[in-house]
Amino acid sequence: MRKTILVVLTLLFVNAIFAETICIKVDNPSPALFKSIANELKDYSQKLYRVETFNIDKATKTIKGERLFKVKKRNKKKLLIGTPVDDFRKKPKWKKEKIEITAKIEKNEICISVDLTAYNKRTRKWHKLRSDNLLEEHMASYILSKTLKGETLWSIGNITVDENGISKKILNLTKFKVDSVDISVDPSTGIKSVNFNLLKGNNLVVYKVLMIGDIQDVNSALSFFKSHFLAYNPISKTPKVYDYYWEYAKHGEIMDGMHKLQLITALGYPDKIVKKNKNTQIFVYNFDGKTYNYTLIKNELSLGD
Repeated sequence: MRKTILVVLTLLFVNAIFAETICIKVDNPSPALFKSIANELKDYSQKLYRVETFNIDKATKTIKGERLFKVKKRNKKKLLIGTPVDDFRKKPKWKKEKIEITAKIEKNEICISVDLTAYNKRTRKWHKLRSDNLLEEHMASYILSKTLKGETLWSIGNITVDENGISKKILNLTKFKVDSVDISVDPSTGIKSVNFNLLKGNNLVVYKVLMIGDIQDVNSALSFFKSHFLAYNPISKTPKVYDYYWEYAKHGEIMDGMHKLQLITALGYPDKIVKKNKNTQIFVYNFDGKTYNYTLIKNELSLGD
C-alpha cells in the first residue's frame, strides 16, 4: 500500500517578507526524505548564494548554512543578497552581509527558513533585508514535487488545464497523476503562479493556480489545488442507488436527491460547511461574488421547491 503523506505549507511573513519560513507537515518523515531535502537545499544555496558551509546535527535533525562576506568598496551603497526593510535618513554604508539558512525536522514537520541581514557602518547595526524568495520558492517547489509526485488524483469542480499551450476544460473525475510542481512568473503581467504538472494518460498538462486575490502564497495555492482534486474515486465510496446522478455530476450539473460526493464532484469542495444538526449540513459556495447554499439531509442534496 502506498504511504500517504500529508503536506501542509505554512508561510510566515514578517515586515514585508524579510525572513520566510516554509513548514511542511509530513506523516512520519523518513531520514531519506530529509537527506534529499537537505542535499537540494545545499546544492541550490551554493548555486544561488555561494553558501558552502553547512553543519548537520543528527540529534536535533537540523542543518544550518551560513555565509558572511564583506561588501566590496565599490558596492558600499548596493547589496548583493536583498534590499533593506528599514528607511534611512542618511545613505547607508554597508560593510558586511550575512545569509543564514536553516532546515529542521520537529514534530513531523520540516521547516526551512532564510534570514538575510546586512551591517550598516553608519548605524553600527545589523539590518534585516527583504528576500527575493528565490530559494524559498525553489525549495517549496522541490518539496511539493518530492511529496506529491506519483499521487493519483481525480478532478472535481470543472477545472481548466493548459495542454500544449491551449486552455481546455476537463470533465469531472478525470484521472491524473502528479508529475512535478514549479513556480513561474508571467513576464507580461508579473503575476506568479504555482504550476501543478499532471499526467493525463501519457499527456502532460498544467493546472495553474495564480497568486492573485486571496491566493498570495504557496500555502493558499496548495489549498486551492486540493479543493479541486480528490485522492480517491468517489464513485467507489457512493452507494450504487445514486449511480443515476454520476453523468450529471461529471458535467458539473447538480440535481435534487444526488449524494454529497456527487455535489462535491460537480462543484468542488465547499468554501464553508455549516452543520445544522446531526443529519443536516449546509454546503456554502462562493462563485463570482455570489453565495450559494445547498442543504444536505443525511448526505443527500435537497434543493427544496
